[in-house]
Amino acid sequence: MNGNFNFHPRCRKLNSVYICFADDLLMYCRADLISVKLLNKAFMRFSKASCLQANLDKSSLYIAGVADHTKEELFKELGYASGVLPFRYLGVLLASKKLSANQYLPLIEKITAKVTCWSVKLLSYGRVQLIKSVLFGVIEKIYRTFLWTSFVIVSKKALVSWETICKPHAAGGLNIMDLCLWNRAAILKQLWNIARSKECLWIQWVHTYFIRRQHIETIQIPKSASWVILQGQVSHGALNNAFAITQLGDKYSTHMMYEGLMPQYPKVHWKGITLHPSIHLSFKFIVWLAIHKKLATVDRLVKFGIQIPRECAYCGLTDESFSHLYFDCQITKDLWRRLCVWLGYPRVIQDWETEV
Repeated sequence: MNGNFNFHPRCRKLNSVYICFADDLLMYCRADLISVKLLNKAFMRFSKASCLQANLDKSSLYIAGVADHTKEELFKELGYASGVLPFRYLGVLLASKKLSANQYLPLIEKITAKVTCWSVKLLSYGRVQLIKSVLFGVIEKIYRTFLWTSFVIVSKKALVSWETICKPHAAGGLNIMDLCLWNRAAILKQLWNIARSKECLWIQWVHTYFIRRQHIETIQIPKSASWVILQGQVSHGALNNAFAITQLGDKYSTHMMYEGLMPQYPKVHWKGITLHPSIHLSFKFIVWLAIHKKLATVDRLVKFGIQIPRECAYCGLTDESFSHLYFDCQITKDLWRRLCVWLGYPRVIQDWETEV
């Protein structure tokens, strides 16, 4: 190494001057003319030996912390276009600090546009399955709004709380991903890797410049550190739980951690209804709403201020309520009895709570 070369201030201890991924190369050093020339000279020797040339149209130079006249000299020396942070790499924005909410808007708009183009009117309650399989990563407000209204304009309309929806099937929920909990499990993966001191460049970098042979649970991370490092520090208290939950040696499972972080909810006795593989998804969802007593029966509509006749639509003898409509009404009770006889299970029809 030439004695006149100056490493990037945060890479000197690791003697690091480049990161290579596939056919992309990121080189860095201190922003002085001599160091940049030496680095570029080394790259030219590599280019000549490998016959790989830099694409000027796809290459950029990022400079910070120097005077304008120094920047002009560096651009003139290398001939690359000026780059501005953040920039997009493999579809992901790379920045020196945490991205703002406005910088996430293009991603959110792209996802909401995809949701809008679906024929949601025809999907009915199949929207639950779409949320699980297609919409992972969308903010929870869009989740909730799409589930209950089939639109993406944020609304507060909800028949069941989001906390209940995110519970496992066995606990009475729909087993939809809790994004905040999943994010915590993903952050713990980074902390896990740092604690394990794996042999990769970014972990070595964190240990060299921040941990410095200290205990990871007691180290004080400076506020000037990257937001990713600071976020990891918030999870220090859960590190021991991370080791206990995964129990996989050197292998970390985000999914297993997610399940371990989830509260231990009591199981509901009717879980077999929503877990039965032969029941159509739409029917499962309607039964699930019925069990939570959130269907649009007359007694609920009246509470919302909707003016509608209160008499039972079948017998007309009493006000319609959830319990009356499904099992107390003589007409619906007779229908259930005849259906059971037809299926070969003749028996006395009980009330809703007993039947469920």
